[in-house]
Amino acid sequence: MRYGDTSTLSNTLNDKSKLSVAATDLIIFDRAAQKPWKLSLQSSNKTESVSSSLQTFGALTIKTLDKNVQEDARTLLFDGTELASLRFTSDFPEDLRRQIENDSALTFSVKVEQPPKDIIELSMLCDGVDNAYCGSSLDVTSLLTKISDKQWHRISIDLRCFKEAGTDFSKIVTPFKLSTAGKFTLSIADISLQAGKSADASMQCP
Repeated sequence: MRYGDTSTLSNTLNDKSKLSVAATDLIIFDRAAQKPWKLSLQSSNKTESVSSSLQTFGALTIKTLDKNVQEDARTLLFDGTELASLRFTSDFPEDLRRQIENDSALTFSVKVEQPPKDIIELSMLCDGVDNAYCGSSLDVTSLLTKISDKQWHRISIDLRCFKEAGTDFSKIVTPFKLSTAGKFTLSIADISLQAGKSADASMQCP
């Protein structure tokens, strides 16, 4: 290259670097909750952090399970006595608007051990003003009922479904909350927001 010629190399590298950063997946659970997310159980209106390999809180029991490696999955047993939830939360709101821009989907591995007896909701919650509710919940009962064969399946949900239902992705505090008031047993693993997966998601928005 001669003096005075315009260099496009740095611009190309910058563009590729920005694209690579922008398309990064966000890991929520990989053998354990990944920072900044923390795993907790909710039963009725009370919450307890998960701190052991076998733990019961209200209507929900959680225990570790070996899927591919030791303790890389969790089994959830909802006893149906009251509304209960498994959730991943952050102490501070996280700006996840990039995940929407990257056509991301909420993806996770799941094995349904006992078909649901009541509605199953999957929620993404945001930080509301003056403790006002902020977020949205999707009915995934049919999606999980169809795979009640005690085999592992990979489920994905277009993040735009949550956005269109009211979730503000600029201030996410709970990217994954699974709830039911009925009897239900399942195992979950490998939870993430995967870039570029919305078009192939198991659940898409109209």
